[in-house]
Amino acid sequence: MYLKEIIKLTKTLKLLYVEDDEISRLSIKELLSNYFTHITIAEDGKEGIEKFKEDNFDIIISDINMPKLNGIDMLRKIRNLNKDIPVILLSAHNESKYLLEGIELGIDSFLCKPLNLKTLSRTLYKVTDNILLRRKNLNDKINLENEVRIQTQELDRNLHFDELTDLYSRYSFFEDMKNISHPNVFIVDINKFRVINQIYGTNAGTLILVEFSSFLKRLTRGTTYKVYRLSADEFIIRDEIEIIDVEKYEEDIKIFLILLNEFTIEIENDSISIEVTIGIAIGEENAFECAKIALEYAKIYKKTFEIYSKCIDKRDKEEDALAWKNKTK
Repeated sequence: MYLKEIIKLTKTLKLLYVEDDEISRLSIKELLSNYFTHITIAEDGKEGIEKFKEDNFDIIISDINMPKLNGIDMLRKIRNLNKDIPVILLSAHNESKYLLEGIELGIDSFLCKPLNLKTLSRTLYKVTDNILLRRKNLNDKINLENEVRIQTQELDRNLHFDELTDLYSRYSFFEDMKNISHPNVFIVDINKFRVINQIYGTNAGTLILVEFSSFLKRLTRGTTYKVYRLSADEFIIRDEIEIIDVEKYEEDIKIFLILLNEFTIEIENDSISIEVTIGIAIGEENAFECAKIALEYAKIYKKTFEIYSKCIDKRDKEEDALAWKNKTK
């Protein structure tokens, strides 16, 4: 490995250099300045801890034998703050006891003074290469986490919002319903939507759905109503405030129908008006099923809207008839 390539790696790193001996400190700092641009000096282990807490260092080079706090004890305290920072220990002697303690504390290298340029270069290359590899792995991990987060957000949005209309989705509606005991629900069905598709084509049908959705958004903006797309031509409007006020909802429906009567969509030089049928359930325990019953009732009797009541609910009568039929077999 060429020296200039090693320097290219080390110049990007912040070094904490800890040395108590002034002569060694000056000579080794001069040597290290060939490799590092950012060097912070500490004159003993205690000051080394203080300096370490003040900045984000990439590598530590430290003498072992120092007053106040030796290199091993300093490293032990640093490991409580940072378990991964690379550490190179220096010593004028081959001290096996310290070497073993250093290995237990995860040092990256142990060098004897006086430093040999070739040995130092080889050690710095190995350490800095590991640092850059860790950075790359960390960046890859961050990028992967960001990608997963973005994909999760997209999946969550796709679940909760209808792709075509950008209204809340069917899934979002039933998720919201789990937390509401007696909601107020309006199912809005576009009349003869299939016929419109057959006459003008599916592109025109898509345009109608998008424009009608925009109409619903404008109509409910600034209100307590939340709008969902239930299926192809069915929409749900739900009041987020749980109040039972039939007169209020009847009045809101009348205003809605007046505004809808003024709403048209231009397709192939034709001005198409939208007609709807609405089933309403107010404060019912099974509001969606009740609104569906009201919708079907309104369609059968050609009414613009119907509010659910037990008198239009044929389910009990059908169950009684089925039970009577089974008894008479």
